[in-house]
Amino acid sequence: MALFNKNKKNSEKLSETNNIVTADAIAAIPVPVSKKATVTVPQLLEIVKSKCEGAQWEGEKKLIYRDIDLSLTIKVGECGGAGNRFSAQLLFVLEHPYFDDELVESSVGVGSSIDEAMKTAAESFCASVLTFLIATFKCTGDEKITATVDGKEHIFRIPCSRGIYHYGLKSDKPCDLWNIVKDKIPQYLGTKKAYWIKLYSSYTGKSSACEVRINGIVYPDITDLLYQAAVVKEESAEFSSDKQFILLIQDDSTYKPCPFDINQVKDLTWEAIEKMKTIHDKETHRSVFEDIRESTPIKSLGMELCAFIPEIYSQVIVNYRDSDGIMPVVDRNVKSTVYMKSQIRSYGYIQYAIYRYLDKYRPGKEDNLKILSLSAKFGAVNKAVGDGAKLEDLRMSALGYPVDEDYVIW
Repeated sequence: MALFNKNKKNSEKLSETNNIVTADAIAAIPVPVSKKATVTVPQLLEIVKSKCEGAQWEGEKKLIYRDIDLSLTIKVGECGGAGNRFSAQLLFVLEHPYFDDELVESSVGVGSSIDEAMKTAAESFCASVLTFLIATFKCTGDEKITATVDGKEHIFRIPCSRGIYHYGLKSDKPCDLWNIVKDKIPQYLGTKKAYWIKLYSSYTGKSSACEVRINGIVYPDITDLLYQAAVVKEESAEFSSDKQFILLIQDDSTYKPCPFDINQVKDLTWEAIEKMKTIHDKETHRSVFEDIRESTPIKSLGMELCAFIPEIYSQVIVNYRDSDGIMPVVDRNVKSTVYMKSQIRSYGYIQYAIYRYLDKYRPGKEDNLKILSLSAKFGAVNKAVGDGAKLEDLRMSALGYPVDEDYVIW
């Protein structure tokens, strides 16, 4: 498996490819020890408290906005620098009943000292994220968008305030990134109570970048759309960037609670991976997949575990460009509806579980290949590369996965 050998470093450097940042993931990050850093987490939270009024202390290292039920803690990430140029990363962990899991936002600051860089990171988070997040929870506007999933409508409120965080020359005009993608966003919304949309565009000289994240995951197809419309094509020596953060909240009238959560799916995913490792022929393949389908509290979740685990595992290990689309197939002779991965709740949960599994157990080549051999996309990518194609040039189509007639999307 030449392709696996070329990409084995992906399984050894998950932090570089992991698009999902959670409180579990950052819990093990050591707080940097620096003689030049004296500012404390409570002092950083005090900056947040003064910039975005209304918070109260809950203990020494946590703020809570009781009127909107939003809580906030900080984890210090990587800090470094030399001379009079330093950078610092802060990870802001936000909790709210509407969020499936902790929402973790990274903010980077620069300054002439570590302390100044940390303070700048805290101020940047308040200006670009928290101000608009608080405004969203207090919004009483009636602008809405509608997503259709499995024949059912789901209505989401668009925030009243959608400010743009612009960095660059004052003569530059901020780009309304939301206006570029808003007509496509309903195609990416599913049944969750809330969706956290992060839009980013930057350029300097001949270098440019764009990114669309939905609940922490980058979606390449809609990112391409943003890139074509937002990136400045002119050469410039100046750096410029635009960021927008949009929280879409589903109306109670169309929201239905899900019968499973992210932690249940994590446990089921880990158990399923171990079972899949025992497959060695058609008979064990049939019996193992039947066992996985029957081991879940929800039948549809069992179908998704069998279909998604090998394909997500493959994409994480090999790191090829995958499609945003996904397609449940009841009858191969009938055209199926294409959904986006963000619309299938378990897809993100399983992806999160696989990242955590690989990070914790660091399986070797033999164990990885046992799962990769079950992936249709891995087989296609491996053949293409073997025939001379470059991995970075490959574009995978939407995944079609078999389901029963009573399959339900959550």
